Amino acid sequence: MDAQITLTTSDAPPVSLSVTRAALASHSNVFADMLALNLKSEANAKSIPVTETEKNLTPFLLMVHGQERELNETLSRLDEAGWEIFAQLTDKYDCASGRFKVQAKIWCASLTVSRAPQSVTTVRHREIEAKNQSAAFAFTLATLIDDDDLICYTAKRAVRLKDLEDPGFHAAREWKERLVSFPRFDCVMH
Repeated sequence: MDAQITLTTSDAPPVSLSVTRAALASHSNVFADMLALNLKSEANAKSIPVTETEKNLTPFLLMVHGQERELNETLSRLDEAGWEIFAQLTDKYDCASGRFKVQAKIWCASLTVSRAPQSVTTVRHREIEAKNQSAAFAFTLATLIDDDDLICYTAKRAVRLKDLEDPGFHAAREWKERLVSFPRFDCVMH
């Protein structure tokens, strides 16, 4: 059995990315199951087509290869869309170590405040606005990894921050529509 496997990306033209079977299987339950099934057929066992691009797979593969420093640098440069893609891959490929990175980002995003040197009232408003945007981003990531506890926490935080930003607005109504599909959405209303 060959120790290497090739992931063929959806780029045009496709890119072939080499990874060890053991590393891929140890970081992803989906790939572990897929490789176990493919062992019966050697022809299928050397290459796996994936629907992601090389750019979107890079953080995932850095994690698989154990390149922690490069992974942390790459993750620190991701924008919100990049984090959403990483969270989706983590969920799609059932990757516990990636899930941990996304959970850490959720906690950081839910506590983030940006400060601008302006008047006290403007600073307070900007702080609340920045927290609200970060809380909404944290909620989005929590939904992508399907973590009920984090969904509940981030939704509550977003509702509280939206109510602080605009006391006449009742954010719970706005969020109710977003949360209906989650089994524990009632936690936000209490």
